[in-house]
Amino acid sequence: ASSVVVKSITLGAATVEGNTSAQPLAVTSVGQADTNFVLDNTAASLTTTALNAAENSTAVGSIVASETATVSLGTTGDSDLFTLTEGVLTLKAGQDFETDKTELTVAFNLEDSAGNTSTDAITVNITDVNEAPTATSIADQTAVVDQAFSLDTTMAFSDVDANDSLTYTI
Repeated sequence: ASSVVVKSITLGAATVEGNTSAQPLAVTSVGQADTNFVLDNTAASLTTTALNAAENSTAVGSIVASETATVSLGTTGDSDLFTLTEGVLTLKAGQDFETDKTELTVAFNLEDSAGNTSTDAITVNITDVNEAPTATSIADQTAVVDQAFSLDTTMAFSDVDANDSLTYTI
């Protein structure tokens, strides 16, 4: 067995929770022991550090904290683009990989059961989804037999995905 001599305890902003003895610690008291309390002065943090969301979708993922805590959206970064309901983070509107930001920073406020507060943030990466090419109608054309005919189709077909090659045949 070992023993510890406590000269002083300073709680500062900490909260003592649990079953504490009715006997206060006093300078003149000797042999006092109380193992029924927990001094919690450690604020919660997020264990989720990054999430991915497919472009044009609102589903993001779950937010997990290091301990039981009330987690709410902060007001900095891109937080206004999101909602948080029962730990599930969702985009208010799907983001387009080709035109919107692809790396979003979401801020959070945390408060644990002891009243410790903290702020934290995660990154949400918008991932590219291969979208189908589009085509517009080509007006009816007339060709004359035995005469050369050409048709410019460059404006009739497109693919919004960056760096994709579009191949078509007529």
